[in-house]
Amino acid sequence: MPFFDINRNEMKVLAGIVLYNPEPIRLKENIDAIHQQVDTVLLIENGSTNKDYKVHLTGYDNILYIDNHASMGIAYALNQICGYAYTHGYEWALTLDQDSVATPGMVDTYKGIAKDNIGIIGCYIEDRNYKEPNQERYEGTFGVPWVITSASFTNVKAWKKCGGFDNEMFIDFVDTDICYSMRNAGYKILITFHTKLIHELGINTTIKHIPLIKRIQVENHNSVRKYYRERNLIYLTRKYKDYSIISTLKTTLKDIAAVVLYEHNKLPKLWAMAKGLCNGIFMKPKFEHITQEFLSLEVEEL
Repeated sequence: MPFFDINRNEMKVLAGIVLYNPEPIRLKENIDAIHQQVDTVLLIENGSTNKDYKVHLTGYDNILYIDNHASMGIAYALNQICGYAYTHGYEWALTLDQDSVATPGMVDTYKGIAKDNIGIIGCYIEDRNYKEPNQERYEGTFGVPWVITSASFTNVKAWKKCGGFDNEMFIDFVDTDICYSMRNAGYKILITFHTKLIHELGINTTIKHIPLIKRIQVENHNSVRKYYRERNLIYLTRKYKDYSIISTLKTTLKDIAAVVLYEHNKLPKLWAMAKGLCNGIFMKPKFEHITQEFLSLEVEEL
């Protein structure tokens, strides 16, 4: 289903980074790695309590900035990135976490793969904090059910066609949701191992290996984050018929095991998780999330 012809030499690419109390030096490293690979970098300030990082962001000629003045959630901020891209003629948007660093040639690699029937392209993830890789290393490029938000190369017209990121989810599994939405709309989700992202799960995250469950990721998130994770798991299972109930159950059990076996403040976290699971049952699935506010954004230059 061709929507536009892609001339890779003229393809306009916007990089978007959502900010929430970023570490200034790492953020600058992130921007240094990507700003010459794309036409424009759009920073979304999403509720940071300290904005001193801005003093490190001088000397660039292609950085734009939007200040939300409060945390609107990752889905909302991602819609802002893609909405700005859509209304200003960017065919693709590269979304990055504030502490992720693109490798040289990443965008050119993506451009060489991009086609109008592809919704999102992701890449190999290498984590700073772990000798064990986040995923097996394969060769080539192939289809997958979903990819993470960081280093996702998103087809902007596909974003518009499938209704955008789900603002109801706020945070957690937002990337999974958009990938399922795009696949249901007929787009492909790809991962390429011809480029990689230097990523960071977080200093509070550890990997444990226990019998039966095998590999378990202990993230030590607070109760609010635990709530959204479990709520959105149930929400996704209800929203998409092809989303695996078995996978949801396995993930939920691993989450519970991580808290019970390894984390502090167990009772508040388990209560938040139980509340999230219950609320997820009653959330009404929504499929259209793009409003005029995402298509008429005001930005400032740094």
